[in-house]
Amino acid sequence: MNIVTPKIELIASTQLTNTQTGGTVIEELMNLDPSATDGESLVEYAGRGCYESWGKPNPKTAHNPDYIRRTAFDMQHGSILEHASVTLRFSGVSRAWLTEMERHRHLSWSVASQRYIDANTFGVVVPPAVRDYAKNDESYIESYGIEIDEALNAYNEWVDELANYGGLPRKQAREAARSVLPNCLETRGVVTGNLRAWSTILPLRAHPTADAEMQEVSMLILDTIHPVAPTITNHIRQQIKEHA
Repeated sequence: MNIVTPKIELIASTQLTNTQTGGTVIEELMNLDPSATDGESLVEYAGRGCYESWGKPNPKTAHNPDYIRRTAFDMQHGSILEHASVTLRFSGVSRAWLTEMERHRHLSWSVASQRYIDANTFGVVVPPAVRDYAKNDESYIESYGIEIDEALNAYNEWVDELANYGGLPRKQAREAARSVLPNCLETRGVVTGNLRAWSTILPLRAHPTADAEMQEVSMLILDTIHPVAPTITNHIRQQIKEHA
């Protein structure tokens, strides 16, 4: 049994476009806050465009973090967060995790196919409850592994049977055989979401009453997104802290 742990990697995020003469298009109308990231500068620009308050007349919202906190969160104009997005590579998470996460709107998924990829190449995600229970006795992990190996053996037998004797192409044999695979089998892929989607999903999935794996992976996602959107992720952290 190949045990894997969650891994979240930032592979893309919103970047501002530069003009031919230097500087960004945004700076033609609004002075950039030098401490702000491209994504959060875009959020501010989109919000100010609603009222064309380019001169930042209100000193309470003159700085980018203050503007986002006041406008997107205090006044709940969350739509401006949708203009900036983040794309992540995920691995070491379970199929159960994916099934739950795909329920959320405004996330775009590209996932490794169990139909085309041999299931034996995927690792096994041990649920946090099992992992914690087995801390003082590794034999429980061994027992868990035996059960997973039995499922994989059944999968392999069905692939061989349907492909070698049933005459099916390998991908069709796998599509049938995958029905015996456990939810703890690893899944890998890419997900993109705008900052409003992440600011809605992560507090829910990091909540103390949420699934334990969900909590762990949500905090990893939050840490990964933080350099791109520190003001927004700090707000999310505060929400999580209030519910702890």
